[in-house]
Amino acid sequence: MVTRFYEEGVNGRDWEVVTNLLAPDFTHNGQRLGPGGQRRSLETLYAAFPDVRVTLNDTVLAGDTVVTRMTWSGIHRGAFMGIPAGGRRVSWTAISIIRLSAGKIAQAWGIEDTLGLLHQIGGVVEARSR
Repeated sequence: MVTRFYEEGVNGRDWEVVTNLLAPDFTHNGQRLGPGGQRRSLETLYAAFPDVRVTLNDTVLAGDTVVTRMTWSGIHRGAFMGIPAGGRRVSWTAISIIRLSAGKIAQAWGIEDTLGLLHQIGGVVEARSR
């Protein structure tokens, strides 16, 4: 189910898959998004990185919990977090802990290398020692 969500839903831009696999009260990092909110989050990402793809590097299943380590990659072609498009190819890593319930993805807690991504698109200036 999680693999299908990422491969068909996220990479394939298949909103029906996203909607069908997420619980109506789906939460991400404690924020209730539901399928519609998750779609809006993905659309924001697609606007900045239209060719973004996620690769699942590792997936571990334990009971109703799935842990994934993944790599996201794409070309920065639209504004992201206020940073204008720079046309750079970027990649960043993320880890998600996903809870399944009643045949749906009910909850996800994730952490990603946002600082590394911002550095790649020119949103972080390195501090220099004096």
